[in-house]
Amino acid sequence: MSHVSKTELTVLYVAFLLSGFAGLVYEVVWIRLFTGLFGSSTYAVSTVLTAFMAGLALGSYSFGKFIDRLKVILLIYVLLELGIGLTGLALPFLLDLIKEEIRPLIVLLMPYPALLNAVRFLLSFGLMIIPTALMGATLPVLGRFLVRRYQSATGYIGRLYALNTFGATVGCLVTGFWLINLFGLTMSSIIAASVNLTAASLVLIMMRLIGSRDHHEQTPSPSEWGESEPIAPQTAMFILSLFFLSGLTALAYEVIWMRILSLILGSSTYAFTIMLTMFLLGIASGGAFIGRCRTRIQHGIFWFGLVELAIGFVGFIGFVLLNVLPEIFLSLFVWMGYGLEWSKVLPVYFIMSALVLFPLTFLFGLTFPLVTGYIATRSGKIGTMIGTAYALNTCGAICGSLLTGFVLVPWLGTVR
Repeated sequence: MSHVSKTELTVLYVAFLLSGFAGLVYEVVWIRLFTGLFGSSTYAVSTVLTAFMAGLALGSYSFGKFIDRLKVILLIYVLLELGIGLTGLALPFLLDLIKEEIRPLIVLLMPYPALLNAVRFLLSFGLMIIPTALMGATLPVLGRFLVRRYQSATGYIGRLYALNTFGATVGCLVTGFWLINLFGLTMSSIIAASVNLTAASLVLIMMRLIGSRDHHEQTPSPSEWGESEPIAPQTAMFILSLFFLSGLTALAYEVIWMRILSLILGSSTYAFTIMLTMFLLGIASGGAFIGRCRTRIQHGIFWFGLVELAIGFVGFIGFVLLNVLPEIFLSLFVWMGYGLEWSKVLPVYFIMSALVLFPLTFLFGLTFPLVTGYIATRSGKIGTMIGTAYALNTCGAICGSLLTGFVLVPWLGTVR
């Protein structure tokens, strides 16, 4: 195995950071765009989030299996970033074109709101599935490139995961507060596409100047990674099923706590942006922590179990302390001087979101590199296992969001 240089690592990390930034710009822009199609922000948010996560799952799974058979991996990553940029750039224009074409159908289906929303959902899903699938493919592709060069996968997967999520955090914050207000939706899409093209260009230039060394290398066998023994397929699937449940509970917590926080902070766009930013920041911080550990982590699945126990414990503590949250909110406003100007309101929103969301999301951020690093290095099928783990965790997130929002909360209430 030949290791990549520090320069190559830096370029790849920066590219993946930029890719995460662009992804969240697209997500926020698309929510606003599809609100115009649906006429309701609730339907638009549900549709965009469902299509976004489904595309990520599809792309990570399919490309994860595909990338294990290829040698020129960095070139595939460059093409993915180019594809994301071009399809993301085209989506607003395609949406405008299709809205005009289907206007007679929309008028015809007005008396049947359920059928009308189903048509709108399928249309939106079809427009978003290609760019989001390409986004989902980037992690297993780049993870495959890096992991096969190092004897410890967990740390490098953690770094990739953290950098991409940090980029997404900044993208969410910048887009929600400034980008759309300053430049509008179309120009924001152009900026996001430019960021994707920049990421692709950086990697392509690096390949030309330094030379890509991934043309003729073979994937190491599990025994070369320094692990005790290869993992049995049944064990891998059992662990992945637990990871599906972990994704389900992560989004269940997000739906529940954002619902609770919205009662305290309000339901403004700024409040939602801050809560989503803190959710992403916690996940990114957890991944970064694992990334700093590098080769020191052994028996990743054991630590995954401990982390899940900690998540359950922190979740219970949060609900026990639920009644004191309004008091904390008021105390923070007193501390800030009761001002209604944004300079005093926003810090209170950030602190409240951090108190509630950060501990849980930090723990969830630990799980992805622990599970994928453990399975990928023991199976030898690096791209397949990274992609499958990411896909199942994302499918769990979709189920958790839908189950909690449409079944559990209406049936049992928020706390129960």
